[in-house]
Amino acid sequence: MDHSAQLALIESHIDSGVQRGLGHLVLEDERLDGRFVTIDGERRLNFGSCSYLGLELDERLKRASIDAVERYGTQISSSRTYVSSPQYLELEHLLERIFDAHVVTTATTTLAHFSAFPVLIGGRDVVLLDQSVHASVQLTSSMLRSGGTRIETVRHSDLAMLEERVEALSRECDRVWYLADGVYSMAGDTAPIGALQALLDRHPQLHLYVDDAHGMSWRGRHGRGVALEKYALHPRMVVTTSLSKSFAGGGAAIVVPDPQLARRLRLLGPSLIFGGPMQPALLGAAIASARIHLSPEIESLQADLQARLELCNDRLASAGIPLASSQRTPVRFVACGPVRVAYALGQRLTREGFHVNAVGFPAVSTRRTGIRFTLTRHLEPGDIEALVDAIDRHFEAAFRETGDSPTEVFADFRLPETHRFATSGTATPRAAARARHVELACAATIADVPEVTWNQCFGGRGAFDVAGQRFAERLLGREAAGPNASTFRYYRGVDARGRTVVAAPFSCFRWKVDVDADEAVSRVVEERRREDPEYLTVRAFAAGTLLSEGDHLFLDRESGDEWRDGLARMLEAVRRDARALEAEMIVLRDLPADDDELRAFLEGEGFVAREGPTSHAVEIAWRTEEEFLAGLTPKSRYAQRRQVMPFDAHYEREIVGKGTRRLRDDEHAHLWDLYCQVKRRSLAFNTFDLPDDVFRLAEADPSWELTLLHPREELAGGGVEGRDLPCAVGACFVGRGVYVPTVLGMDDRYARTAGLYRQMLRHALLRAAELGLPRVHLGYGSDLEKRRFGAVARRSTMYVLADDTYAFEALAQIEANLGR
Repeated sequence: MDHSAQLALIESHIDSGVQRGLGHLVLEDERLDGRFVTIDGERRLNFGSCSYLGLELDERLKRASIDAVERYGTQISSSRTYVSSPQYLELEHLLERIFDAHVVTTATTTLAHFSAFPVLIGGRDVVLLDQSVHASVQLTSSMLRSGGTRIETVRHSDLAMLEERVEALSRECDRVWYLADGVYSMAGDTAPIGALQALLDRHPQLHLYVDDAHGMSWRGRHGRGVALEKYALHPRMVVTTSLSKSFAGGGAAIVVPDPQLARRLRLLGPSLIFGGPMQPALLGAAIASARIHLSPEIESLQADLQARLELCNDRLASAGIPLASSQRTPVRFVACGPVRVAYALGQRLTREGFHVNAVGFPAVSTRRTGIRFTLTRHLEPGDIEALVDAIDRHFEAAFRETGDSPTEVFADFRLPETHRFATSGTATPRAAARARHVELACAATIADVPEVTWNQCFGGRGAFDVAGQRFAERLLGREAAGPNASTFRYYRGVDARGRTVVAAPFSCFRWKVDVDADEAVSRVVEERRREDPEYLTVRAFAAGTLLSEGDHLFLDRESGDEWRDGLARMLEAVRRDARALEAEMIVLRDLPADDDELRAFLEGEGFVAREGPTSHAVEIAWRTEEEFLAGLTPKSRYAQRRQVMPFDAHYEREIVGKGTRRLRDDEHAHLWDLYCQVKRRSLAFNTFDLPDDVFRLAEADPSWELTLLHPREELAGGGVEGRDLPCAVGACFVGRGVYVPTVLGMDDRYARTAGLYRQMLRHALLRAAELGLPRVHLGYGSDLEKRRFGAVARRSTMYVLADDTYAFEALAQIEANLGR
């Protein structure tokens, strides 16, 4: 997805929440008390603050800020490279006592990362980002690529994967840096610091960088945070933390194990050289807060908050509310699944007088949205009980409102089904209405689908009518297909009049996430696959098959809103079957790029739209070659006469299939070799190899034929029965009104110098004309070559629904490393 498309996608999702009154809100209070906020004229309990200890309203911090402004003014506007406020010396001295380590302060946590990374991490190092590490870490670390640093993503808190990558990378780089959060800002779970310290002890090239912004103050001796609560700062560990949030001052601290490193950060940190300093008022508040942290009072403040955390967790557990994490932190995340449920629950809680955060994409994946709320000392125990009671009352009601089922939440978040929401199984009114309007039929084989009806839906669209699916099942529906071994499902929604309003074929198989990536990216991925064949692959439940191309979704748009009911019911069944098949991703592919109505519907179901590959089709509206050329543009005619037609005499075409000779075993072995040559030469559409008997099965199927091109000159290696071995093969589907070249094999020697690919395109069109078929599907890629044959390009959109987006995030890092 290019940058502009990505921004448009993010904008639409964020704006959706804003339009529902759940974001970009403005406080209307003249004074704040920490417990309540006023928004849209309504007084609400504030469950959206990250000032967990409530120190932002402490009189000592306020007086210290006022005193600092009186003494130093509103700012000291000079780079710290030359001169800085004396407040810095006092603050850093106090912080070093808190952390029992060396400290450098910066204006914000993001600027701390911006200063630390170029000093800590070199061009021969590799960075491993935790999948859920804060966006500020991901953004600022990306600048390291300009110096040659490679960046990868590892699954969230997956220590086995982390150690595996450290062991592999230690052989090829100077150091491996793992970047993580102390407390993750969405789910509220914590990093396994003890296990990470053990990894540091085992692997001398591993270094650890922890952003502990959400762990500061409310845990640890002197409030030093979650990252350093139980363990001293390791010699190869750096902690960055916020002096805002719980600390309630301003700025951030970089905590390092030795004074020389602190000195280098002060000398070389970009934001410390070029960025502005902290304002005196914030420095004054931070100093006052540091003194509180060094006093016994911090322990009573921590205990006060801890009691609220335990109360909240206990009440949530008793109510059976599903949480993304049950760890006792001030950040709580109620799992909702589809974003529309999070919005509905958020609006319901707002009307009850609670200010909470409805969280959706891009902060979380589209099926793992929820309500995030935070706990502070300002809140009374009764406030917390009231919120949990309100969530308990409205949780199922929000699902009924949107027509979703709470049972799906547990699958989306991979939570154990242990309470009433998981086992209620109550059909929602909307789901019941859908069932009245549309009856859904599902089959596991095309043999159980009415042939006439299916062909009415999909005949002429591609190789996925009944004949096409029958062949796909024969080729791919077996263990011998290897990673491509597929399980099939056929869905068809019928209204009360017996009319089909929705239909689609699906298959479940192993999908390479880089299937449509740049070839240079796929080559890097394939290098990793030599050691790990399933690297960046997922089990996908996708519309169509590995052999099909085209719009795989039939919708009767003339049925009023019944197509919506039918599609919603079908997607419910698709999600259910995907879970049963242990699929990690659902894909609707090759759908029209300009169908805004369908896009809005699918995004509402949690799908993320991505630009799909461009396909090409030629309408055969000519009978003679002269008519064919006359229908082309002048440039295309010129290309045909100069780059295609001069090679016509170099090849002899043979059609093998129904009613022709049968190929011998050695010929089939040769055809497979030609296919492999194409696969090895191009990774433009990167999939696992098809089964090696694909051409043998196509030859024997009445709906398929093989197009062979033989060179008229002797090909090195001799001939077969007086004929040269073919230098090209195409397995072509002969469908209802459509001709679909599907599987291609070519001899590298002829492909490079003798116009072989263009000859295969030419003969596909000529063969379709011979058979009286009005349309040829030429598939993906080679846009310019196909346009020269009169092909019309069709942009498509791919809709993806993935519970875990790790593979896509890891692929994005590889693309960024290569500058793609």
